[in-house]
Parts: sequence; C-alpha cells; structure tokens
Amino acid sequence: MKRRTFLASLAMIPAIVACGGGTSAASITPFSGAVPAKASDAPLAGELVAGLTSNTNPKASAAATLYRLPDATTYVAVKKYYADLLTAQGWQADPAILVEGDTLSYAAWKKDDQELVIGVVENVGGDGAFMTQSVYRP
Repeated sequence: MKRRTFLASLAMIPAIVACGGGTSAASITPFSGAVPAKASDAPLAGELVAGLTSNTNPKASAAATLYRLPDATTYVAVKKYYADLLTAQGWQADPAILVEGDTLSYAAWKKDDQELVIGVVENVGGDGAFMTQSVYRP
C-alpha cells in the first residue's frame, strides 16, 4: 500500500512542477522580427551572450536564447517593447541590471522570484543586430 502511494505521488510531480513553473522565456513573445541565432553567427553575438555572465548572473547566460534582429533595430526600441509588454504583465524594472553601452546593452525586469534580462547589440559592425532573452531565478 505504501509503495502505491509513493508511486502515485511521484506521478504527480510533473503536474505540480508544470503548474508552479511560472513564466519561461518561451512564454514571452520576443521582439518583432527576432529569429533564433547562434553565438558563432557574429563576434558581437558571442560577446552579448558572454556579457550576461559578467553583467548580470551566470544563470542568465545559461538560460539565454539568442536572436538575430532586423539590422536597423535599436536597443531603445527593444527596451521599450519589453518595458511595455512586461509592465502590463506585472513585471517591474530592475535598476540593478541596467547596462547601456555604446556596443552592448542590458536591461532587466523582476516578477515574483523571476528575473527577465534582455541584451542587445545594434548593427554597429555590419554583422547584424542581436538580442538575448533570458528568464531565470536569481
């Protein structure tokens, strides 16, 4: 009898985890025109992903999805898109993670026990514009 109860409780774990999982990067619609990319697509794309570890948190880098953006996309436009989208969903800007540089820029929002970080590199070297999107638990 105890074995059945134990096995039944094991079967419930995926359902409990699924219900309590919260937001994932996949559930937040990326910026318009974003298509999946690889860090090897351009030198600054790799730098953008690596910068998540040094500028935010290693967990952000591990959870990051990299996207190629339309070449004319600016960091300001991407940041505004996420600010509007996330604020409407109850997220709050995290000023502790705000790096706005000439080449690489990062911004973050928090909700409950989650952090969403975006990183953007504009098409400064002619290699294209790229963005990272990461949802993780700090």
